[in-house]
Amino acid sequence: MDCCAMTDFHTRVQTLFKSRLLHVLDYHCAGHGDAQEEIPQGFEIVLPRAGAYQRSDAHGTFLADPNHILFYNWGEPYDISHLIQGGDSSTVFLFTPSLLIEIIRTYNPDIENNPRKIFQRSHIILRAHPPKQIDSTKFDYPAEDSALERLSKVSVIKHAVVEK
Repeated sequence: MDCCAMTDFHTRVQTLFKSRLLHVLDYHCAGHGDAQEEIPQGFEIVLPRAGAYQRSDAHGTFLADPNHILFYNWGEPYDISHLIQGGDSSTVFLFTPSLLIEIIRTYNPDIENNPRKIFQRSHIILRAHPPKQIDSTKFDYPAEDSALERLSKVSVIKHAVVEK
């Protein structure tokens, strides 16, 4: 899902939001059967919205679909293959390392010792009934400090950075 590898004929990418701390992309892949190695050029949280694909990385192999939240560490290779026709669509959040380190320090005070491996998991499975829906209309996107405060309280970050 890295933004530098999203230029082949299988993919279509649109920027939804961009600031000095965060870049949000709408990502569509037409699909491919063969495993293709990719290497993220940044730290990414990916929310699949449609379709499914198999992801293999240092954490193992799993089928990613809209019931998952995926995490990609900068420079950690992974393979993607589409076992089901139809491709996939996802929302990709690219974060600056300084933003993630600031947020993660709450859950992992030693994060600076290994800043290239911020995420300790490749994915989490969403619960069938999330405890609380987030009202995105209440986010003030231009006020990054306010958004940073809210983001640091999101439990998804905690699950991604605390070792299993």
